Parts: sequence; structure tokens; C-alpha cells
Amino acid sequence: MSQVTENNVIAAPAPMTPLREFWHYFKRNKGAVVGLAYVIIMILIAVFANFIAPHNPAEQFRDALLVPPVWQEGGSWAHILGTDDVGRDVLSRLMYGARLSMLVGCLVVVLSLVMGIVLGLVAGYFGGLVDNIIMRVVDIMLALPSLLLALVLVAIFGPLNRQRCVGVDVCSAAALCPLNPCGGSGRGEPRLCHRLSRGRCRRNASDVHQYFPELPCAADRSGVAGFL
Repeated sequence: MSQVTENNVIAAPAPMTPLREFWHYFKRNKGAVVGLAYVIIMILIAVFANFIAPHNPAEQFRDALLVPPVWQEGGSWAHILGTDDVGRDVLSRLMYGARLSMLVGCLVVVLSLVMGIVLGLVAGYFGGLVDNIIMRVVDIMLALPSLLLALVLVAIFGPLNRQRCVGVDVCSAAALCPLNPCGGSGRGEPRLCHRLSRGRCRRNASDVHQYFPELPCAADRSGVAGFL
């Protein structure tokens, strides 16, 4: 009886290696697999452009200026994607151009990793003033997209139209307000957040209670928000 029981025991599968485990979950995402295949194809095109490109990217065909792609009227299979204004083959230039694009992308990632790791190590090792300076510079860099968006909105709608500049208030408040409630659906929340970011909540504690009743300081109706 004990021998039969031992024979019916199912052995546990061997644990997967980290690489196999990664691929096991990665291949379930069809979009990720398609994206990986696309990246591999682009890398192969860039690496073997010398062999698969139909023409030299700098060669000029003076008798075939501005030839349209092959699927349009007047196109030619000699230039599948057509030619530019000086007669250079567009397909060949795209294949060779993939090299520069990938080189720039890889260099940006590598340099970003190196700079980020070095700055993080320096800030963590020395701490104090050095840490504060590095973190403030990083904060400024992270704030640039929002500031640029605010400047663009002001340039488009004008600085005097308050109704059209709500987006500017939201952008500036999102970067300055520690509570960051601007993502709510209330119509008055962006303006309140803007006042919070400018330190005006001390004179408008009732607004805090109106829009954020769950805050502990909301019960104080005297006009002072103690949490600020």
C-alpha cells in the first residue's frame, strides 16, 4: 500500500531560471512580442544595410528626381519608396539612417544611466548640502516639461484671460502643491490647488473644508489651515 502511494506522488516541476521565467511571462503579452520582433528587424536592417540597401544612400540619380513611391502613378521598382529632390533613393537612405537613429538612442540611454548612477551615488554618499543641491537641480529638470507647457498655453491664449489659463494654473499647481489634488473632477479644485501652491490657504480654510472634507484640519473654520 505504501509503495502504491509513493508511486502516485507527482514530483514538483524544477524551478525556472530567471531568463526562462522572464520569457515565460513576456511571451504572454502579444504586443510586447510584436514590438520585440519589430526592434529586431530594425536592428538587422541597420546592421546589414550595406548588403540589403538597393543603392548607395549618397548616389544621385539625376534622371529620376522626385520619383513617387512604387504604388503611386509614375513610380518605379528601381526606387521602391521614390527619390528626393536631388535623386537619392529614399529607401536606401532610411536603411542607413537607422544606424544613426539607433546609435543616438543607445548613447542617450547609456549616458543617462551613467550620469544618474554617478549623481545618485554622490548624493547618497556625501548627503547634506551636496544632496540638496543635486536634488534641487533634478527637481528643476523634472519641472521643465510642465513649465514649457504653461508657457505654450500662455503664448496661445494670452496671459490676461483667466478662463483660458486654467490649464496653466493646473500645471503650476501640480508641480508646487504637495497635496496635488488637481486631478479631481470638481470645477473649483484647480483654483483651490493654485491658492494652496501660493500659500493663500491660510486666509481660505473654508475652501479646504469645501473641497477636502476628509482632511483633519477641515474642522477648523477660523480661517487658518494648520497643516500648511
